[in-house]
Amino acid sequence: MEKAQMKLYSIKSESNGYQLTTKSESNFIVKTDLSQKAGGKGEGASSIELFLASLAGCENVTAQLIAQNLGFTIFQSSFDIKGERDDRGLNHTPITEDSPFTSRLTRIWGTVYIDTDGTDEQINQLNYILKKRCPLARMVIDSGCKLEIEWKKLD
Repeated sequence: MEKAQMKLYSIKSESNGYQLTTKSESNFIVKTDLSQKAGGKGEGASSIELFLASLAGCENVTAQLIAQNLGFTIFQSSFDIKGERDDRGLNHTPITEDSPFTSRLTRIWGTVYIDTDGTDEQINQLNYILKKRCPLARMVIDSGCKLEIEWKKLD
């Protein structure tokens, strides 16, 4: 059996109320916060928005690698991604008891329009392989969240 090739990721974060400032191992700073309407200062994206952005970023990198292996190029991508969850999962009371509703995202969907020299068949292969090879997409699917992001060739 082939030995695992584990890749380690790390961050360091500090919070102040709902705000969290994170420094990545590559020295990038990311700030999350709640909107003012939700009780935060509105000085950063929500953690769910950043998760969706991370998923899009992960799919983008993975798609580039898949396309390269399949013999075509993705020149540019345009993402329109949405996610939803039942707010009762987080806010069900009493907080000390298990909620009958899940707090995780239940569905993520959208479209990625790509400028590419790939054929329709290659784009279909990309869509299939991407769900298996993208680390974040695989994690989302394995969590039970429905993932419906379709990569389409620009007309």
